[in-house]
Amino acid sequence: METPMIRMGGLAPVGTEPDCENIDFGIRLQAGIAEIRENGVYRADTTFVTGDVFRITVQASEVTYAKNGVVFYTSAARAASPLAFVGVLANLDATVSNVVIAANP
Repeated sequence: METPMIRMGGLAPVGTEPDCENIDFGIRLQAGIAEIRENGVYRADTTFVTGDVFRITVQASEVTYAKNGVVFYTSAARAASPLAFVGVLANLDATVSNVVIAANP
């Protein structure tokens, strides 16, 4: 189980250098807490356990964050495109698994 590991993933403009402060819409995971961070600024949090699935969705510039299919935060910021996934792993052996980037049909 790697819940103590620090890792962050999220959406940033294409070509952004991988750094937590550069992620426009991100989720930072550590010690069972998933924090919403936008450009390095804390917005909200929820708990997590190994196996939980997080999703950041952008629809008509609105950004929502969901855990296991349930939205727990909607951003006040609007998204501009194109965006890419950026991941930051702060600990040796930390992982982010099953990342999927998909367009809404």
